[in-house]
Amino acid sequence: MVKDWAWRHGVAVAFLAIPQLAQAQGLAPDILFEKVSPSVWVVQTSDAQGRPVGRGSAVVTAPGRLVTNCHVLAKSNSFVVKRDNVSYGATLEFPDPERDLCQIKVANFTAPRSNWPTSASSG
Repeated sequence: MVKDWAWRHGVAVAFLAIPQLAQAQGLAPDILFEKVSPSVWVVQTSDAQGRPVGRGSAVVTAPGRLVTNCHVLAKSNSFVVKRDNVSYGATLEFPDPERDLCQIKVANFTAPRSNWPTSASSG
């Protein structure tokens, strides 16, 4: 059972897009949700004293790489990605504040990447 509210929240946000993704891939929504949910992780941000300051979600895009919204990281001094009882320290790799997308890097991270369709493959 998933105990982390933020992970469930991130998956819930991803779940809102599942009907469109399911249609694009020709899969039932519950099957597509099962397929993409392992790629959704929590981002827990902390201040300089290590106190939590925010949470968001991130999606695995490649080995050791995830994408989150930059505003999630904006007021933090450090952050981790976590799910269930597993937590990894992470670093900001490529910020794109205009699009509010930030790529983060996580060492020794092997979660499966998202297989969401791209606009080129869904139309």
